[in-house]
Amino acid sequence: MELKEAIDNAINDCIKANILREFFIERRDEVSRMTELDFTWEKQEELNRIEHKADAVCELLEDLGEIPQELQDEIYAERDLEVLSKMLKLAAKAKSIEDFQAKLEEMK
Repeated sequence: MELKEAIDNAINDCIKANILREFFIERRDEVSRMTELDFTWEKQEELNRIEHKADAVCELLEDLGEIPQELQDEIYAERDLEVLSKMLKLAAKAKSIEDFQAKLEEMK
């Protein structure tokens, strides 16, 4: 389901359930735009946190040597903040790039 459709369905559900009915009827377009904007903003903030965490992992690993492109690609492809946090801790404790890769494989 597309975001606009989901928002529209939620507004319709509120109107049918008589939840702020008049408000949603009178300001449907405004509520829809603001909800979409808010969702887009939150999604962008999450993507920024993910990118910053991946940057931090790579920055720590750079102190250990040259990071193979395949490993960099794997780190930047990760979209789960919890996994990236674990990678960050592994990178902080790793003695070498190879050590990090071995511990990363164990983590999987």
